[in-house]
Amino acid sequence: MTAVGTQRELGRYRLPTGEERIVVGERIKGHVAVSDVPAHDEGRVFLVERHIESKAALAGLVAAYIADSLERAEPAILVPRESAMAMRTAESTRTRELAEFYGRHHRRVANAVRGQLAVLATPTSPTPAHSLA
Repeated sequence: MTAVGTQRELGRYRLPTGEERIVVGERIKGHVAVSDVPAHDEGRVFLVERHIESKAALAGLVAAYIADSLERAEPAILVPRESAMAMRTAESTRTRELAEFYGRHHRRVANAVRGQLAVLATPTSPTPAHSLA
């Protein structure tokens, strides 16, 4: 019996950068290990899990890992879930703050332009001839 079995593809995903990755399973010394490998020969290989107890656990792990990787836009093994959630929260807070700022700025500019247009549109009384002399 060999200590290492053949790698089997369990799933694939493509990152927004265009990089395609493969989740593979491999029997090592009687236990199933799951890894995340680049679809092409360039890139890092990540060990996701060393001991999977059942086929159901394997299927659940692969589905959750791929979903997390797609959501994070990078292999999920790189960033702990809590950190990824905190980063998304910070990004959405910053996005909301910027939207509010630009909304206020837009209103100020729009009001200023309306004010200038109102001044320009105000009819002026003719200048008396004696004030011209």
